Amino acid sequence: MKGARSRFQGFALIWVLVFMLVGLILAYALVALLTQGQRVTGFLGRYHSVLEATQGVLDLSSQQMFDLLFYRYYSGVTDDWNQLVQSLNSTGVILNQLSSDTCLKHRLGLLDNATNCPLFTVNPPSLTDIETKADFSIQMDPYQIYFLIANRKKGNTDISGNDLITGGVAQRATGMITVKSIPYLYQLEIYGRSSEKAHLSALYLY
Repeated sequence: MKGARSRFQGFALIWVLVFMLVGLILAYALVALLTQGQRVTGFLGRYHSVLEATQGVLDLSSQQMFDLLFYRYYSGVTDDWNQLVQSLNSTGVILNQLSSDTCLKHRLGLLDNATNCPLFTVNPPSLTDIETKADFSIQMDPYQIYFLIANRKKGNTDISGNDLITGGVAQRATGMITVKSIPYLYQLEIYGRSSEKAHLSALYLY
């Protein structure tokens, strides 16, 4: 009787140990899931923050930078561009031009050729290309954002940044034929980074 009781107690002890082990494993798994969930939440928060900053630079380029750059190069007047830079600086946003004026004119389509100023006509630029060959850098602490005009296709629209020029026409005996408007097309690459990274590619018609 004592032997049977001892065996029963031994089995009971083994089952207790097994249940304790399973409980520890489940507790460890729960802690790991909670920790991983916090990490994912933190990652997503940081990613969305840098993505919004990168999107902001894309909006800035399409709404103001292109107009002011074209006007600056056509008119030779830099006041409006300088005012934009100073206005951004006053809000803690530092806009730096990295490309030379000659390179920028080439990428905008105002010059056919420029030394050491490639257009990515075959392969899209890598993140390293965007960073090292960027036309502009924008510092918005803690974000560093790089802006590159990677490629462009010329059109026949006015890109002076000023008033529209008179539309071209072709005349023949039967009357007037309006020339079809073909906008300039630009491939824009914007790369933002802090603790996380975001990359946007956009096609912009001007």
